[in-house]
Amino acid sequence: MSWDRIFRPRRYEHDGAVRRDPLSIGVAFLVNIGWTGAISGIGATIVGSVILGAAALGVSLLSNALFAPRVQERSPSERQATIRQSLGARIRFYGRVKVGGTLWFLEAKNGYLYSGVTLNEGRISEVKEYWLNDQKVTLDDDGYVKEKPYVYTSGSGKKKRVARILVKDGHPNQTVHGALDNAFIAVTAAHRLRGVANFLSVFDEVPADKIAEVYPQLNPQARLVIDASLVNDVRTGVYAWSDNPANGIYDYLTAVDGAGYAYGAGYLESQIDLPSFQALADLSDQSVQLKAGGTIKRYRMWGGFAMNEEQRAVLPRMLRTCDCDLFMTNAGKIAIRGGKWEEPVLTLDAREGHIISAQFKHGQGTLAAFNELTITYTEPAIDFQENEAERWLDAGNVAMRGQVLSSQLDLLMVPHHAQARRLGKIYTARSNPEWVGTITTNYFGFNAIGENTVRVIFPLLNIDRSFVIQSVKILDDMTGCEISVTSMSASAYEWDPELEEGAAPGMPPDTSSPITLDPPSDINVSAVLRDGVTFLVATWTEPERTALEQEVEYRTSPGGTWIRMLVSDGVGVAESGVVTTGADYDVRVRTRSPGGQYGDYSPTFTVEATADITEPLPVTGLSASVNDDQVDMSFTMSSSLNSIGARIYRNSVNDDTTASMVGSVFGSPLTQGIFSDAALSAGTYYYWVASINGSNFVEGDFEATGPQVVI
Repeated sequence: MSWDRIFRPRRYEHDGAVRRDPLSIGVAFLVNIGWTGAISGIGATIVGSVILGAAALGVSLLSNALFAPRVQERSPSERQATIRQSLGARIRFYGRVKVGGTLWFLEAKNGYLYSGVTLNEGRISEVKEYWLNDQKVTLDDDGYVKEKPYVYTSGSGKKKRVARILVKDGHPNQTVHGALDNAFIAVTAAHRLRGVANFLSVFDEVPADKIAEVYPQLNPQARLVIDASLVNDVRTGVYAWSDNPANGIYDYLTAVDGAGYAYGAGYLESQIDLPSFQALADLSDQSVQLKAGGTIKRYRMWGGFAMNEEQRAVLPRMLRTCDCDLFMTNAGKIAIRGGKWEEPVLTLDAREGHIISAQFKHGQGTLAAFNELTITYTEPAIDFQENEAERWLDAGNVAMRGQVLSSQLDLLMVPHHAQARRLGKIYTARSNPEWVGTITTNYFGFNAIGENTVRVIFPLLNIDRSFVIQSVKILDDMTGCEISVTSMSASAYEWDPELEEGAAPGMPPDTSSPITLDPPSDINVSAVLRDGVTFLVATWTEPERTALEQEVEYRTSPGGTWIRMLVSDGVGVAESGVVTTGADYDVRVRTRSPGGQYGDYSPTFTVEATADITEPLPVTGLSASVNDDQVDMSFTMSSSLNSIGARIYRNSVNDDTTASMVGSVFGSPLTQGIFSDAALSAGTYYYWVASINGSNFVEGDFEATGPQVVI
């Protein structure tokens, strides 16, 4: 296969390329408002700079990530594709992912195809698996693939390696790929994609008869399973691989590349409330029991974002992996909370005069409510593809409403069925509260700033329970607050794996298997004399797959040039041209598929080209039967090593001397022979079967079937 005839040159990128400005992804309410304060009880004073009017302070910045607006994202399967774009999006991954990437180089030269693909924006930890097309492969120390079909046997019998994968981990000071630098004069040390993890695939061309075998899909597509970005651990300050959501979200908010450009939101570390992220990291690392035994971490995050995506798309996706939300502290820092139930420490009690007025309603309206939740997550066991978890059903709500209302929860950065189900339960509880309300308070309501939950006592509606705070607004006249709440309880976070984990969708059986084209069985090679000249004859048992063909070659032994023998299709025999009597010859056989793929050669058979004038022994086990208008016969070929088959004779009288030959069956010694004589007129027929060798010497004693009567 000549790559130069198939692939057109592509551009490459290097350090001299123009860099884009960091993404502008600020949101109006994510600003440091300089808030400091001391609020406690009625008559609390507000100190510092605040935004007057209906200011939202110390509450959710995203109205809880589970309820954030859905923005279309690329699925895990889409991220595994190799994309050709003139300016592909820069992508950064967390946790463990299986990815392709954007082509940054594609050139063919001197029989080699060079294909460069980006993996990750920033340095990665390690490559866990290599895949070419749909085959998992391993590499030797030089990066060469060790498995078939990317290792094949050449015509000279030597093993050839044709595929190589070379990885750069994205170090800021990484060097250019040596294989690329050596092959192309235009490539220099500057073409190193510093700070971008990437790999270079190099494919060698192969002979025409090997294309279908080695490159059945032409340009192989490589995908890698990687432990992705090294991130700053919020508890240790050490850069390392992590799938802890606290570390990933912190990285998105604050991390910069080697040139000082932000990977994500672009906030300074001083703008982040570090203790809240440390607490989430500890929570995420807690062990949760699995139904089948063992444990997993409470929250993990596997996935990534394109650096041209808006913050409103990325942050909710990440926060959904741990049921968390961002909020602004009274010190003006961005903090994170959630992932567990927080018992209220604040009580708003109408009997104490805290509540001036309130509006409550039972649950969500029919258009917003649901009681059946379809959950989509990423399943590593199914090629890191998106998968549906067992649906979460709120049976009580179904019974109450008398109908099933369905909704969808996308958790494509969640890598386990049990984690997806736990988050599905929490989401359902949040989405179907018993009560939804808006409370207007006096000064005491300022205590709700910075709180996640609150106990509300409102005797008029017989309400005394916990609520989640959705928002807090300071009234224009600064006399109190307006607080939006939804009811929720600790039961949403309680978990019984035996009863609630459910069953992950069944994994499809692995029906794939490598294509094997073994040589035919029962190969026999002999030298024969015919019309005064010597030939080589090879026989074998025809495979059950009738579409398979055999290719037979011979040469002077040792080391002569291989020459094709003439194969009689479908009968298991091949003949050479005229050979030199008394010389030694090598013969080998291989199988060819209809698509042009070849199997390995058989072991080499060496024979002396000596005329064979020895009669073979007769066939054995001859039997015959009449079936409608035909006679079917079976027998075992002669045990003589020089036997290549048998001839079948027929007569209407019991006399073999006047019988006519009606067919031949070829096969190696002691293999099964089958013959059918069809379209016969009514009458009595006699058959004889005689062994033959390659020189057409026929054994003298014919084997007879006896009379066969066709009605």
